Amino acid sequence: MPSQMEWRDWPVGCCHIRKGTQILRNAGFLLCCTLFLATFGARDAVAAVRNDPNADYRPGFGASDLPPKGRPFVLPAGVSIVQPIPGINMFEWEKCRNEDDGDNPPQEHGSGDSVQLCLEFRNTTGKPVTVDFPPGMIMESETTDTQNGMLVQRASIVVPAKSVHYSLLYMYCLNAPRGVSGPASRYRLGPVTEEKDFVELFELLKNKRIPAKLWDQPTNAAGAMFPANTMLQTAVSHLTSDKGLSAEDRKFIAALPNK
Repeated sequence: MPSQMEWRDWPVGCCHIRKGTQILRNAGFLLCCTLFLATFGARDAVAAVRNDPNADYRPGFGASDLPPKGRPFVLPAGVSIVQPIPGINMFEWEKCRNEDDGDNPPQEHGSGDSVQLCLEFRNTTGKPVTVDFPPGMIMESETTDTQNGMLVQRASIVVPAKSVHYSLLYMYCLNAPRGVSGPASRYRLGPVTEEKDFVELFELLKNKRIPAKLWDQPTNAAGAMFPANTMLQTAVSHLTSDKGLSAEDRKFIAALPNK
């Protein structure tokens, strides 16, 4: 984590607070969460955000409990996704594995750590079909206790002919006051956001390489892990809180390796 980043820039969502239970998916979050909880008080912070009278100016983002708005997403002909879509975690990958995966982990798509889903595709056609989820694709939580998820880059998934096919999808959190996804979480297909500040973010990330897995991160010159997913979650949270991308966000994105 860059030394110049202020603790107030970290969203509540980075601490993975869920109904009083703190879920730490990365040891690097421990100091962030400890300092935030001790200094600011997470409950007071969440209550303040949820009571913001302007929370619904961007439906489905930040503290808004309204359904997100955007361009409708349409699946290719002959392909469907079973809904509701279940959440998943790294300890339950076997539930999202295809027969031809063997002993290997399921193929991962997207990036982010706060919303992890297992998609069950049905392809009734006689040929493989590619499903393209564009940047800005939102998966909407069925409850306002759990975060909505969003892709920041395109995710393309090939669904074999005449098959039931499972795929892991990782996404970023749109609602810092809510808890992260888990095996009990349920989602549905949402719209594709066309908010201008997010469209700018997608353009900045268009040709950048973002590791899907939290532990598969690039290292800096000193050999220290460069937590790309964590830093990008911070950038997304700056937009959902209407702060705009910070100079540090832009510097970090520019430094990401190209594809």
